[in-house]
Amino acid sequence: YRPSGGSRSLGLIALTAYLTTVRRKEISIRKILGAGRRDILRRFNLEYLPFLGLAMAVAVPLTWLGLNWWLEGFAYRISLHPLVFLLAGIITLIITMATVSIVTLRAASVIPARVLSEN
Repeated sequence: YRPSGGSRSLGLIALTAYLTTVRRKEISIRKILGAGRRDILRRFNLEYLPFLGLAMAVAVPLTWLGLNWWLEGFAYRISLHPLVFLLAGIITLIITMATVSIVTLRAASVIPARVLSEN
């Protein structure tokens, strides 16, 4: 079984949905104090950037070494261009920001009075 591209981001969707559910009151208070949707989106997206940077810092060298080792066994060798890893990082960043933004927008569109009146 190989998961498709959509199911790979399912864990990120679940994590973001859980974190926004836990922080609903914080989002509501920020909205009451004047924060717009853009400010809330920026805050949530910036929280994921260090984790993404750390993941790329670990994954890129390991992938580079593994692919070089694997490609040595072939008669016709190719070299790995660093732009491949840069493009993969940019695509991952775009998917992460889109996923986090969609889930955060859904949480930020709730009326703050309803969230704060809950137990």
